[in-house]
Amino acid sequence: MSAKLELARHEIEDFVKGRVWRAIVAIIVERTATLTEENNKIDPFKDPTAICRNQGMVAGMGEIVDLPAVLLEQVEFEKKMKEKEEKRDERERGSK
Repeated sequence: MSAKLELARHEIEDFVKGRVWRAIVAIIVERTATLTEENNKIDPFKDPTAICRNQGMVAGMGEIVDLPAVLLEQVEFEKKMKEKEEKRDERERGSK
């Protein structure tokens, strides 16, 4: 992610604990199971495009489920970078 996030850790954690997120994850798990089951029935020689499409959907939904963890990592990274910058600025002010 290139843009700075304007999120706090607690906001992400609260979102993940919420009913809407749990419903989204449940739907994704169900849809992933359905797509995997469909892939097991598709003839790879007759319809490889359908298999590829299903695999792409499964991969994309996996990224959605992982997004809160990715956001938390980004927030933590930005926090550490900000702390480093503040320490550097303090050292620079102290050396003058």
